[in-house]
Amino acid sequence: MPRILLLASVLALLSSFPAAADEAVAPQGGAAEEVKAWPWAVPVSGDFVLGPRAGYSTGSQIDGANVGVDARFMFRHGFVGLGVNSTFLADGVCYAIGVEGAGTLGPLYAGASFNLHWFPGFNFGQAMSLGLRAGALVPTPFDGIWLDFSYRVHFGVSDLHDRIFHVFGAALVFRVPG
Repeated sequence: MPRILLLASVLALLSSFPAAADEAVAPQGGAAEEVKAWPWAVPVSGDFVLGPRAGYSTGSQIDGANVGVDARFMFRHGFVGLGVNSTFLADGVCYAIGVEGAGTLGPLYAGASFNLHWFPGFNFGQAMSLGLRAGALVPTPFDGIWLDFSYRVHFGVSDLHDRIFHVFGAALVFRVPG
C-alpha cells in the first residue's frame, strides 16, 4: 500500500508541472490576471500563495487540534507546496513538515503529500506519513484571498506503520504580490 501512495504522490507532483506548450502567453501582469472560466477567480500559473491553516486530526491515537502554515506555487493545472504544522495531542505536541503536489480543476484540487513528524517520544523524521488530500478554494470579498477547505488522510510509514489518521481543516490563503 505505501508504494501505491508514493507512486500516486509522484504522479500528482509531476502532473502539476506545465508542459512547455501548455502555458499560455500572458499579457503584462499575467500572474495577477484572473481565470474567468469559473464563477469566481482562482489563483493562476505563476501565483505564490501563503496562509495559516487550522483543523482537527483524528484516528490511530492521533487526535487533536492542529495549526500550521501552507505555502504554494501555482502552475496552470496544479501546485507544489510546503506546509508546517503542530498537532496538540493528549500526551504532547506533534510537529510536522510536509511537501505536497496537487492537480487543480478551477477551484477544486486533489493531490498527495510526504510528511516528516516529530511525535513525543520519537526523533524528528523517525515517523513519516504519505497523504492524500482533496479540497476547494472559496472566494472571499477581498481580492487575492481565498478560504481553502480540505480533507487529508495520512498513511503512516516507518515508525507510524499501520496508523491511518484523518485531518479536516481550513486555511486562509493570500496571493503574495510579485
